[in-house]
Amino acid sequence: MEDNQESPPTANSKTSLQPPTRAKLNWECALSVWWSFMWRLTIYLVLGGLPIKLIAGVPSGGRLFNAHVVEMIAQYVLWLAVSIIALKQALASHWERLPGLPNNGQSAKTG
Repeated sequence: MEDNQESPPTANSKTSLQPPTRAKLNWECALSVWWSFMWRLTIYLVLGGLPIKLIAGVPSGGRLFNAHVVEMIAQYVLWLAVSIIALKQALASHWERLPGLPNNGQSAKTG
């Protein structure tokens, strides 16, 4: 029988149990991602919120009981979905510029 057990890592070995160091994110890159996220979010919410406003308010003339509650819930659900999409797109468009992230020749825009 062969003994295939490896010795535990020591403080001097390359497989140390120390956490990896993180690259610092500069303000220029952070603001670029933030701005990309915010303009996408604003456009998507305006385009998605108008139909909700029209559906909830116009047919009832604003007199439908609890129409504003249904509208608020629909807008909250819309905000959650749209914010995830906008954040994914903003990060994907700036992925190559973000420090400390694996690139491996693949872009985050796929998938």
